[in-house]
Parts: sequence; structure tokens; C-alpha cells
Amino acid sequence: MTVAAQELRASYAFVERNINLTRRYWGWEVVWLLYTIANSLAVVFIAQSVNSAVGATALSKAQIDQVILFSRSARSSGTTSRWCSKRLAT
Repeated sequence: MTVAAQELRASYAFVERNINLTRRYWGWEVVWLLYTIANSLAVVFIAQSVNSAVGATALSKAQIDQVILFSRSARSSGTTSRWCSKRLAT
């Protein structure tokens, strides 16, 4: 069997495996999609209401936008609390 035929069979097996896994776990894909949407909305609503919760202007509009845009990436690297505390201190 040639190398090209072996590569073609391996590629087909990979695609077939992914199709079977997607068919089996499609319900979990929906769950994680809804979880991600809810988590993102929570970040947005918390960031937008921080000034009313404090009773003063704790964050400017630009800082609120930064919290909304970059909180997901900062949270995944474990630096959210340090990043937010630095922003609130300035």
C-alpha cells in the first residue's frame, strides 16, 4: 500500500471518528454553548453596574470597556483579580 493511500485512510478515519463523537455528544455541546453565553452576559452586566453598586464613579467608560473585553482572557490565565485591582486603584 502506498503512503498516499495510508494517509487517505487515516484522514478518513479521523473524520469518521469526529462525526461519531459529535453525534454522541451533541447535547453537551449545547450545554457548553449556553454556559458560555450566560458567563459572558454575567461579566457584561457586572461591569456595567459597578458604578451604581459603589455609588460613585469607580470606573470610567474606557475601564468598563476593558473589563468587558479582556476579562475572559485574563480569567483564563488566572490574573483577573490582580488585573482588576490594578485598574480600580488607578
